[in-house]
Formats: sequence, C-alpha cells, structure tokens
Amino acid sequence: MWEERPLRAPYLIIDRKSQPDRSDLFDSHKYGPVFGLSTVSTFVTAAAVPPSPPSPPVNHTGDASYFDLGDPSVGACGQSYASTDFAAATSATIFNADPSICGRTINISFQNKTATATVVDSCDTSDCGDNDLILTAAVFEELAPLSVGILQGVQWTFA
Repeated sequence: MWEERPLRAPYLIIDRKSQPDRSDLFDSHKYGPVFGLSTVSTFVTAAAVPPSPPSPPVNHTGDASYFDLGDPSVGACGQSYASTDFAAATSATIFNADPSICGRTINISFQNKTATATVVDSCDTSDCGDNDLILTAAVFEELAPLSVGILQGVQWTFA
C-alpha cells in the first residue's frame, strides 16, 4: 500500500499510484465545500503584550550604624571590602529573601543627605531589625559624623 522512501525534511513523499481512488470523498457536490491543507492556510498571530511597568521601589525606614571590622573584611556575599568602600549590610530577613541581593545598589537618605552603597553583607537579626542597615564608615560619613553612632529613621531603597 505505502511505498517506503527515504524522507527529506521537510517533505513527505507518498506514492499515490498505490493508493485507492478516493476522489469521491472530496466531491464538494456531495459533502459541501472541502478545503485541503494546500488550499487554505490559517495563520494565528499573538498580539505582543507589552511588559508590565516596573513596580515602584519599596521604601524602607530603619536605623543605620557603621562597622569597622578591620580591613579588609569578607561579607556574606563572599567578596572582600574595606571601610573606605561604599558598602552595606542589610538585615538577614531582607538578605535571605532575595537570592540576587549581592552587588545590588541601595540609595540611602538621612536628614537631606544621600549616599549610595553596594550590598556585600548581611547583619545578624540580633544586631539589626528588618529594615536596618550596617554601613561602612565611608557611607556613614556621607550621612553624618561617625561620632553620632546610630542614625535613626534612615530611609533607603534598592536602586
């Protein structure tokens, strides 16, 4: 019935000589209009869906202190940093919730002063609250003198 021949993509070769005559199946007078694949093509196009706009940054408000563990230090992200670098540690709650947090930039503001830092570490929950930061001395000094010690009401967001 079917003659086997090697297939060459994308063509399928059928030997119609060995096929029974079924032309009456395609008689439009008996069965109404019949359309074969070769006569009608249907194209389905999907409308392009624009990407959703980025969600507004979440504003965090907490306290900030600074640390000087000696230079260089290695944070939870595994990278070395110094007190002169613009680096920060977020709370373990925020740090652990975002697997891509290492290397992200945060914008920090306190009493009309601003600073930018890179997340390199996590602070223990016993040392800081959910929205608190621990900053390097370089970042802290952009916001206030080191003698202040703790900045209460620091606002920050991921850039």
